[in-house]
Amino acid sequence: MKTSILLLAASAGVVLAQPASLAERGYSTGVCPTYGNPFEPTAACCYYTHRPDTGYSAVVCLKATSTNTTADFTENCREINPTATPRCCPKAAVAKDASDMDHEDLLCQDPKVVN
Repeated sequence: MKTSILLLAASAGVVLAQPASLAERGYSTGVCPTYGNPFEPTAACCYYTHRPDTGYSAVVCLKATSTNTTADFTENCREINPTATPRCCPKAAVAKDASDMDHEDLLCQDPKVVN
């Protein structure tokens, strides 16, 4: 009996120790929801460009600045590059600038529609 009471108390403590809000859990909503994803999905605008050192094309994903709605996100990508498409990419796959072509977009996914 004592064991079951201790287990019940311990499990109650675990439940109470959980973060109270979605923000505290690392969740975010919007065009690129995180849901606690450790890769930190980031709103990015991806487009193909020519890589001068190899002669092949490469994908560059730059961080989007306006992501309140899907329309804002799409418009922001068009401002970055007319052929850029809105994507949700792991934070590590987002380039710092247009010359940073050492990333891949294989783990990127389509953004959530937010009106």
